[in-house]
Amino acid sequence: MRISALFPAATEMVCALGAADMLVGISHDSDFPSDFLHPGIPRVTRSTIDSNATPAEIDRMVRVSDTLGEALHVLDAETISRLEPHLIITQGICDVCAIRESDVRIIAESLWEPPVVLSLSADSLEEMMNDIRRVGAAIERSPLAEVLVTRLEDRLRKGHERLVVASVPRPRVAVLEWTDPLYNAGHWVPQRVRRAGGIGVLGKAGAGARVAGAGPSGVELGAAMVPRDQSACGELYDRDRRLVFSVALRVTNDRAAAEDVAHDLFLQLWRTPEKFDGARGQLAPWLAVMARNRAIDVVRKKGETSIEEEPTAMEVAADSPDPLARREMTEELKRLLECVGRLEPDRQKLVLLAYYNGWSREQLAAKFETPVNTVKTWLRRSMMDIRECLGLG
Repeated sequence: MRISALFPAATEMVCALGAADMLVGISHDSDFPSDFLHPGIPRVTRSTIDSNATPAEIDRMVRVSDTLGEALHVLDAETISRLEPHLIITQGICDVCAIRESDVRIIAESLWEPPVVLSLSADSLEEMMNDIRRVGAAIERSPLAEVLVTRLEDRLRKGHERLVVASVPRPRVAVLEWTDPLYNAGHWVPQRVRRAGGIGVLGKAGAGARVAGAGPSGVELGAAMVPRDQSACGELYDRDRRLVFSVALRVTNDRAAAEDVAHDLFLQLWRTPEKFDGARGQLAPWLAVMARNRAIDVVRKKGETSIEEEPTAMEVAADSPDPLARREMTEELKRLLECVGRLEPDRQKLVLLAYYNGWSREQLAAKFETPVNTVKTWLRRSMMDIRECLGLG
Protein backbone atom coordinates (compact mmCIF):
# COMPACT_ATOMS: atom_id res chain seq x y z
CA MET A 1 0.00 0.00 0.00
CA ARG A 2 1.16 3.52 -0.84
CA ILE A 3 0.28 6.18 1.77
CA SER A 4 0.44 9.98 1.78
CA ALA A 5 0.15 11.48 5.28
CA LEU A 6 -0.73 15.17 5.15
CA PHE A 7 -0.10 16.24 8.75
CA PRO A 8 2.48 15.24 11.39
CA ALA A 9 0.22 13.18 13.67
CA ALA A 10 -0.84 11.02 10.72
CA THR A 11 2.81 10.37 9.86
CA GLU A 12 3.53 9.41 13.49
CA MET A 13 0.57 7.02 13.61
CA VAL A 14 1.63 5.24 10.41
CA CYS A 15 5.19 4.86 11.73
CA ALA A 16 3.99 3.70 15.16
CA LEU A 17 2.01 0.97 13.40
CA GLY A 18 5.15 -0.27 11.68
CA ALA A 19 4.18 0.98 8.23
CA ALA A 20 6.81 3.67 7.64
CA ASP A 21 7.90 1.87 4.48
CA MET A 22 4.42 2.47 3.03
CA LEU A 23 4.81 6.26 3.21
CA VAL A 24 5.38 7.79 -0.23
CA GLY A 25 4.61 11.41 0.72
CA ILE A 26 4.39 13.47 3.92
CA SER A 27 3.63 17.06 4.92
CA HIS A 28 6.23 19.82 4.91
CA ASP A 29 6.22 20.00 8.73
CA SER A 30 6.53 16.28 9.51
CA ASP A 31 9.82 15.65 11.31
CA PHE A 32 9.12 12.77 13.72
CA PRO A 33 10.06 9.99 14.12
CA SER A 34 13.21 11.10 12.35
CA ASP A 35 14.70 7.59 12.32
CA PHE A 36 11.91 6.43 9.99
CA LEU A 37 11.71 9.46 7.68
CA HIS A 38 14.47 9.26 5.08
CA PRO A 39 15.63 12.64 3.65
CA GLY A 40 14.38 11.87 0.15
CA ILE A 41 10.74 11.28 1.01
CA PRO A 42 8.61 13.80 -0.96
CA ARG A 43 7.02 16.69 0.91
CA VAL A 44 3.59 17.12 -0.68
CA THR A 45 2.33 20.20 1.18
CA ARG A 46 3.60 23.73 1.76
CA SER A 47 2.50 26.73 3.80
CA THR A 48 1.56 30.04 2.17
CA ILE A 49 2.52 31.99 5.32
CA ASP A 50 5.96 33.58 5.72
CA SER A 51 7.57 31.58 8.52
CA ASN A 52 10.07 34.39 9.16
CA ALA A 53 7.35 36.83 10.21
CA THR A 54 6.73 37.65 13.86
CA PRO A 55 3.92 35.81 15.72
CA ALA A 56 1.70 38.90 15.55
CA GLU A 57 2.29 39.31 11.81
CA ILE A 58 1.59 35.64 11.17
CA ASP A 59 -1.63 35.87 13.17
CA ARG A 60 -2.83 38.79 11.05
CA MET A 61 -1.92 37.05 7.80
CA VAL A 62 -3.75 33.92 8.95
CA ARG A 63 -6.87 35.86 9.92
CA VAL A 64 -6.96 37.75 6.63
CA SER A 65 -6.45 34.59 4.57
CA ASP A 66 -9.14 32.82 6.56
CA THR A 67 -11.54 35.74 6.11
CA LEU A 68 -10.97 35.80 2.36
CA GLY A 69 -11.32 32.04 2.01
CA GLU A 70 -7.72 31.58 0.88
CA ALA A 71 -5.84 28.38 1.68
CA LEU A 72 -3.06 28.57 4.27
CA HIS A 73 -1.62 25.25 3.16
CA VAL A 74 -1.32 23.99 -0.41
CA LEU A 75 -1.24 20.40 -1.64
CA ASP A 76 1.15 19.64 -4.50
CA ALA A 77 -1.34 18.05 -6.90
CA GLU A 78 1.27 17.12 -9.51
CA THR A 79 3.45 15.30 -6.97
CA ILE A 80 0.43 13.52 -5.50
CA SER A 81 -0.57 12.41 -9.00
CA ARG A 82 2.95 11.13 -9.68
CA LEU A 83 3.14 9.25 -6.36
CA GLU A 84 -0.18 7.45 -7.01
CA PRO A 85 -1.10 6.85 -3.34
CA HIS A 86 -3.74 4.28 -2.44
CA LEU A 87 -4.55 6.12 0.81
CA ILE A 88 -4.36 9.80 1.76
CA ILE A 89 -4.64 10.61 5.47
CA THR A 90 -5.76 14.17 6.18
CA GLN A 91 -7.58 16.04 8.95
CA GLY A 92 -10.83 17.97 9.24
CA ILE A 93 -10.52 19.77 12.55
CA CYS A 94 -8.37 22.81 11.74
CA ASP A 95 -8.00 24.63 8.39
CA VAL A 96 -5.30 26.86 9.93
CA CYS A 97 -3.12 23.99 11.14
CA ALA A 98 -2.93 21.84 8.01
CA ILE A 99 -4.29 21.31 4.50
CA ARG A 100 -8.06 21.76 4.16
CA GLU A 101 -9.98 18.49 3.88
CA SER A 102 -12.12 19.88 1.05
CA ASP A 103 -9.00 20.72 -1.00
CA VAL A 104 -7.65 17.22 -0.47
CA ARG A 105 -10.87 15.58 -1.61
CA ILE A 106 -11.09 17.69 -4.78
CA ILE A 107 -7.53 16.81 -5.79
CA ALA A 108 -8.00 13.15 -4.85
CA GLU A 109 -11.14 12.88 -7.00
CA SER A 110 -9.30 14.45 -9.95
CA LEU A 111 -6.66 11.70 -10.04
CA TRP A 112 -6.80 8.94 -12.64
CA GLU A 113 -7.30 6.36 -9.88
CA PRO A 114 -8.79 8.26 -6.90
CA PRO A 115 -7.26 7.08 -3.61
CA VAL A 116 -9.17 6.50 -0.38
CA VAL A 117 -9.22 9.69 1.74
CA LEU A 118 -9.23 9.12 5.50
CA SER A 119 -9.97 12.25 7.54
CA LEU A 120 -9.11 12.39 11.27
CA SER A 121 -10.87 14.91 13.52
CA ALA A 122 -10.14 13.94 17.13
CA ASP A 123 -10.70 16.65 19.75
CA SER A 124 -10.26 14.44 22.82
CA LEU A 125 -7.90 11.72 24.02
CA GLU A 126 -10.60 9.10 23.56
CA GLU A 127 -11.21 10.15 19.96
CA MET A 128 -7.46 10.18 19.33
CA MET A 129 -7.31 6.54 20.39
CA ASN A 130 -10.16 5.80 18.00
CA ASP A 131 -8.27 7.56 15.21
CA ILE A 132 -5.34 5.21 15.78
CA ARG A 133 -7.76 2.33 15.34
CA ARG A 134 -9.16 3.90 12.16
CA VAL A 135 -5.69 4.29 10.67
CA GLY A 136 -4.88 0.72 11.66
CA ALA A 137 -7.99 -0.55 9.91
CA ALA A 138 -7.25 1.52 6.78
CA ILE A 139 -3.72 0.11 6.43
CA GLU A 140 -4.70 -3.41 7.54
CA ARG A 141 -2.85 -3.19 10.86
CA SER A 142 -5.82 -3.41 13.26
CA PRO A 143 -4.16 -5.87 15.68
CA LEU A 144 -1.12 -3.59 16.01
CA ALA A 145 -3.42 -0.58 16.47
CA GLU A 146 -5.14 -2.31 19.41
CA VAL A 147 -1.75 -3.10 20.96
CA LEU A 148 -0.66 0.53 20.58
CA VAL A 149 -3.90 1.88 22.07
CA THR A 150 -3.66 -0.54 25.01
CA ARG A 151 -0.06 0.53 25.65
CA LEU A 152 -1.01 4.24 25.62
CA GLU A 153 -4.00 3.68 27.90
CA ASP A 154 -1.77 1.74 30.31
CA ARG A 155 0.64 4.69 30.46
CA LEU A 156 -2.22 7.06 31.23
CA ARG A 157 -3.56 4.76 33.94
CA LYS A 158 -0.14 4.32 35.57
CA GLY A 159 0.35 8.08 35.62
CA HIS A 160 -2.99 8.50 37.37
CA GLU A 161 -2.13 5.80 39.94
CA ARG A 162 1.17 7.52 40.77
CA LEU A 163 -0.60 10.81 41.33
CA VAL A 164 -3.09 9.19 43.67
CA VAL A 165 -0.31 7.58 45.70
CA ALA A 166 1.79 10.76 45.80
CA SER A 167 -1.19 12.88 46.94
CA VAL A 168 0.58 16.14 46.11
CA PRO A 169 -1.02 19.55 45.35
CA ARG A 170 -1.98 20.02 41.72
CA PRO A 171 -0.24 22.99 40.06
CA ARG A 172 -2.27 25.45 37.99
CA VAL A 173 -1.16 25.20 34.37
CA ALA A 174 -1.73 27.44 31.35
CA VAL A 175 -0.77 25.95 27.97
CA LEU A 176 -0.43 28.42 25.11
CA GLU A 177 -0.53 27.59 21.40
CA TRP A 178 0.43 31.10 20.27
CA THR A 179 2.16 34.02 21.94
CA ASP A 180 0.97 37.16 20.11
CA PRO A 181 -1.94 37.32 20.57
CA LEU A 182 -2.21 34.70 23.30
CA TYR A 183 -4.15 31.59 22.34
CA ASN A 184 -4.79 28.85 24.88
CA ALA A 185 -4.44 25.21 23.86
CA GLY A 186 -7.70 23.31 23.47
CA HIS A 187 -8.96 19.97 22.12
CA TRP A 188 -7.19 17.15 24.00
CA VAL A 189 -4.49 19.31 25.68
CA PRO A 190 -6.59 20.20 28.79
CA GLN A 191 -7.16 16.46 29.31
CA ARG A 192 -3.43 15.83 29.13
CA VAL A 193 -2.82 18.54 31.74
CA ARG A 194 -5.36 16.94 34.07
CA ARG A 195 -4.04 13.41 33.49
CA ALA A 196 -0.52 14.67 34.26
CA GLY A 197 -1.64 16.09 37.61
CA GLY A 198 -2.23 19.73 36.71
CA ILE A 199 -5.24 22.03 36.78
CA GLY A 200 -5.89 23.72 33.47
CA VAL A 201 -6.67 27.40 34.00
CA LEU A 202 -7.43 28.50 30.44
CA GLY A 203 -8.17 25.65 28.07
CA LYS A 204 -11.40 23.75 27.67
CA ALA A 205 -11.40 20.19 26.37
CA GLY A 206 -12.74 19.96 22.84
CA ALA A 207 -12.35 23.63 21.94
CA GLY A 208 -9.72 26.35 21.68
CA ALA A 209 -10.13 29.96 22.73
CA ARG A 210 -8.37 33.28 22.29
CA VAL A 211 -7.56 34.68 25.71
CA ALA A 212 -5.95 38.07 25.02
CA GLY A 213 -6.28 40.85 22.47
CA ALA A 214 -3.66 42.14 20.08
CA GLY A 215 -3.93 45.88 20.66
CA PRO A 216 -6.13 48.35 18.75
CA SER A 217 -8.30 46.91 16.00
CA GLY A 218 -7.81 47.85 12.37
CA VAL A 219 -11.01 49.91 12.45
CA GLU A 220 -9.72 51.87 15.46
CA LEU A 221 -6.37 52.52 13.77
CA GLY A 222 -8.14 53.56 10.57
CA ALA A 223 -10.28 56.04 12.49
CA ALA A 224 -7.19 57.42 14.23
CA MET A 225 -5.63 58.10 10.83
CA VAL A 226 -8.31 60.65 9.91
CA PRO A 227 -6.92 63.40 12.20
CA ARG A 228 -3.40 62.46 10.99
CA ASP A 229 -2.39 60.63 14.16
CA GLN A 230 1.29 59.85 13.48
CA SER A 231 1.51 57.19 16.20
CA ALA A 232 -1.50 55.38 14.70
CA CYS A 233 0.11 55.57 11.28
CA GLY A 234 3.35 54.10 12.62
CA GLU A 235 1.56 51.32 14.47
CA LEU A 236 -0.51 50.50 11.39
CA TYR A 237 2.60 50.39 9.20
CA ASP A 238 4.46 48.13 11.63
CA ARG A 239 1.43 45.89 11.96
CA ASP A 240 0.41 45.38 8.32
CA ARG A 241 3.44 46.22 6.14
CA ARG A 242 4.44 42.55 5.78
CA LEU A 243 0.90 41.61 4.80
CA VAL A 244 0.74 44.31 2.11
CA PHE A 245 4.21 43.45 0.83
CA SER A 246 3.38 39.71 0.68
CA VAL A 247 0.20 40.31 -1.33
CA ALA A 248 2.02 42.60 -3.77
CA LEU A 249 4.97 40.22 -4.10
CA ARG A 250 2.66 37.31 -4.90
CA VAL A 251 1.28 39.26 -7.87
CA THR A 252 4.39 41.05 -9.16
CA ASN A 253 7.04 38.43 -8.32
CA ASP A 254 9.35 41.45 -7.97
CA ARG A 255 10.54 42.55 -4.51
CA ALA A 256 11.34 46.11 -5.59
CA ALA A 257 7.94 46.52 -7.24
CA ALA A 258 6.22 45.04 -4.17
CA GLU A 259 8.07 47.50 -1.91
CA ASP A 260 6.90 50.38 -4.12
CA VAL A 261 3.30 49.15 -3.97
CA ALA A 262 3.43 48.95 -0.18
CA HIS A 263 5.02 52.41 0.14
CA ASP A 264 2.47 54.03 -2.19
CA LEU A 265 -0.49 52.36 -0.49
CA PHE A 266 0.46 53.51 3.02
CA LEU A 267 1.20 56.99 1.66
CA GLN A 268 -2.25 57.09 0.07
CA LEU A 269 -3.85 55.98 3.34
CA TRP A 270 -2.02 58.77 5.18
CA ARG A 271 -3.12 61.39 2.66
CA THR A 272 -6.71 60.20 2.23
CA PRO A 273 -7.62 58.01 5.24
CA GLU A 274 -11.32 58.64 4.61
CA LYS A 275 -11.16 56.17 1.70
CA PHE A 276 -11.25 53.38 4.27
CA ASP A 277 -14.78 52.94 5.61
CA GLY A 278 -14.68 51.10 8.94
CA ALA A 279 -18.43 50.53 8.77
CA ARG A 280 -17.92 48.16 5.83
CA GLY A 281 -15.33 45.87 7.38
CA GLN A 282 -11.85 45.41 8.79
CA LEU A 283 -8.77 47.30 7.68
CA ALA A 284 -6.40 44.41 6.95
CA PRO A 285 -8.60 42.77 4.25
CA TRP A 286 -9.13 46.22 2.70
CA LEU A 287 -5.38 46.78 2.57
CA ALA A 288 -4.93 43.34 0.99
CA VAL A 289 -7.45 44.17 -1.74
CA MET A 290 -5.88 47.57 -2.43
CA ALA A 291 -2.38 46.03 -2.53
CA ARG A 292 -3.50 43.37 -4.99
CA ASN A 293 -5.21 45.90 -7.27
CA ARG A 294 -2.18 48.19 -7.29
CA ALA A 295 0.13 45.25 -7.96
CA ILE A 296 -2.02 44.13 -10.90
CA ASP A 297 -1.76 47.66 -12.34
CA VAL A 298 2.04 47.47 -12.06
CA VAL A 299 2.16 44.12 -13.87
CA ARG A 300 -0.15 45.33 -16.64
CA LYS A 301 1.91 48.45 -17.24
CA LYS A 302 5.01 46.29 -17.66
CA GLY A 303 3.10 44.08 -20.07
CA GLU A 304 4.68 40.96 -18.57
CA THR A 305 1.59 38.80 -18.25
CA SER A 306 -2.14 38.67 -18.84
CA ILE A 307 -4.32 39.12 -15.79
CA GLU A 308 -8.00 38.42 -16.36
CA GLU A 309 -10.84 40.48 -14.95
CA GLU A 310 -12.19 37.58 -12.92
CA PRO A 311 -13.61 38.16 -9.42
CA THR A 312 -11.31 36.92 -6.66
CA ALA A 313 -11.97 35.99 -3.06
CA MET A 314 -10.40 39.29 -2.01
CA GLU A 315 -12.68 41.36 -4.25
CA VAL A 316 -15.77 39.50 -3.07
CA ALA A 317 -14.73 40.02 0.53
CA ALA A 318 -14.26 43.74 -0.10
CA ASP A 319 -17.92 44.02 -1.13
CA SER A 320 -19.11 42.23 2.00
CA PRO A 321 -20.68 44.41 4.74
CA ASP A 322 -18.28 42.71 7.16
CA PRO A 323 -15.50 40.57 5.65
CA LEU A 324 -14.98 38.77 8.97
CA ALA A 325 -18.56 37.48 8.73
CA ARG A 326 -17.42 35.37 5.77
CA ARG A 327 -16.27 32.77 8.27
CA GLU A 328 -19.93 31.88 8.60
CA MET A 329 -19.97 30.86 4.92
CA THR A 330 -18.07 27.62 5.52
CA GLU A 331 -21.05 25.47 4.55
CA GLU A 332 -21.53 27.41 1.32
CA LEU A 333 -17.85 26.94 0.52
CA LYS A 334 -18.21 23.19 1.06
CA ARG A 335 -21.18 23.16 -1.31
CA LEU A 336 -19.13 25.01 -3.91
CA LEU A 337 -16.27 22.53 -3.63
CA GLU A 338 -18.69 19.62 -3.92
CA CYS A 339 -20.06 21.11 -7.14
CA VAL A 340 -16.54 21.55 -8.53
CA GLY A 341 -15.93 17.90 -7.70
CA ARG A 342 -18.80 16.88 -9.98
CA LEU A 343 -17.08 18.27 -13.06
CA GLU A 344 -15.08 16.03 -15.36
CA PRO A 345 -11.48 15.59 -14.09
CA ASP A 346 -9.95 17.85 -16.77
CA ARG A 347 -12.54 20.55 -16.11
CA GLN A 348 -11.86 20.32 -12.37
CA LYS A 349 -8.17 20.90 -12.98
CA LEU A 350 -8.96 23.78 -15.34
CA VAL A 351 -11.24 25.53 -12.84
CA LEU A 352 -8.83 25.02 -9.93
CA LEU A 353 -5.84 26.33 -11.88
CA ALA A 354 -7.84 29.35 -13.08
CA TYR A 355 -9.62 30.36 -9.89
CA TYR A 356 -7.55 28.76 -7.13
CA ASN A 357 -4.02 29.18 -8.51
CA GLY A 358 -4.75 32.29 -10.59
CA TRP A 359 -3.46 31.01 -13.95
CA SER A 360 -4.12 33.21 -16.99
CA ARG A 361 -6.03 31.94 -20.01
CA GLU A 362 -2.77 31.82 -21.99
CA GLN A 363 -1.09 29.69 -19.31
CA LEU A 364 -4.07 27.33 -19.29
CA ALA A 365 -4.03 27.10 -23.08
CA ALA A 366 -0.36 26.06 -23.00
CA LYS A 367 -0.98 23.58 -20.17
CA PHE A 368 -3.90 21.86 -21.92
CA GLU A 369 -2.48 22.33 -25.43
CA THR A 370 -5.65 23.96 -26.72
CA PRO A 371 -6.57 27.40 -28.12
CA VAL A 372 -7.26 30.26 -25.71
CA ASN A 373 -10.83 30.66 -27.00
CA THR A 374 -11.50 26.99 -26.29
CA VAL A 375 -10.20 27.43 -22.74
CA LYS A 376 -12.55 30.38 -22.27
CA THR A 377 -15.47 28.28 -23.54
CA TRP A 378 -14.60 25.41 -21.21
CA LEU A 379 -14.37 27.76 -18.24
CA ARG A 380 -17.66 29.46 -19.10
CA ARG A 381 -19.47 26.12 -19.41
CA SER A 382 -17.88 24.82 -16.23
CA MET A 383 -19.00 27.90 -14.32
CA MET A 384 -22.52 27.46 -15.73
CA ASP A 385 -22.55 23.85 -14.48
CA ILE A 386 -21.32 24.97 -11.05
CA ARG A 387 -23.98 27.68 -10.85
CA GLU A 388 -26.67 25.17 -11.78
CA CYS A 389 -25.36 22.75 -9.15
CA LEU A 390 -25.56 25.54 -6.55
CA GLY A 391 -29.12 26.33 -7.64
CA LEU A 392 -28.18 29.76 -8.95
CA GLY A 393 -29.60 29.14 -12.43
